[in-house]
Amino acid sequence: MSFFQEKRNIWILSLAILLLIGIIMITYIFYYRPVTEDINRKEKQLQSEEKLIEVLEKNDRSSTTQNRVVTSNLQQKIPVKPMTDKLLLDLEKVELMSHCLIESMDFKDDETSDETGIDGAEEKGKSRPAEIKELTAELTVISPGYFEMQEFLSGLEQQIRTIKIEEIIFDVPDEATKLKGEGKEFTFNVTIQTYYMPNLVDLLKDLPKIDTPGPANKKSPFVIVGD
Repeated sequence: MSFFQEKRNIWILSLAILLLIGIIMITYIFYYRPVTEDINRKEKQLQSEEKLIEVLEKNDRSSTTQNRVVTSNLQQKIPVKPMTDKLLLDLEKVELMSHCLIESMDFKDDETSDETGIDGAEEKGKSRPAEIKELTAELTVISPGYFEMQEFLSGLEQQIRTIKIEEIIFDVPDEATKLKGEGKEFTFNVTIQTYYMPNLVDLLKDLPKIDTPGPANKKSPFVIVGD
């Protein structure tokens, strides 16, 4: 093999190597690198979206907890059930604080009235949303005097639960009785209204708890414990 032929073969081999390197570089620049960069970009985007989802889930859990607390507080004013037992306990507390005596109570559930058509519930419902039901209590109360009656009524208005005093009826002692200082005790009737929203069944779990008094531990109902 001559020197020129050998030199030509070296040039051809060098060109082939350069051509192969060029092809590899072109392939990397125009095909492999864009795909790699796209994959990296999508991985970063996926990580960002995962972090965003995590933050949203935390906010959602926090918001749900906060809403539950707020709902529970609101149900102290207007619960989703009549909660007549709790209202009865609240009335007994007002009775003790005012030194009055509740002689009788008569409760009327507006939801039952709506079903049976009693007491004009349809007409009363026009003044408030249909979702809000009414619980009415008619009380007959014995009061030692006028100021005790005022304290009883004030106690009703100061309850956390929304209570509306609808009507008060009492007889004023005559002048002769007042002059003699007799007949100071008198009876009055008061009608109160409170409300509940039975359609919000999803919030039943947030109903306020009833603090019922403990047992008196009496063996005989005629024995007063502690005497």
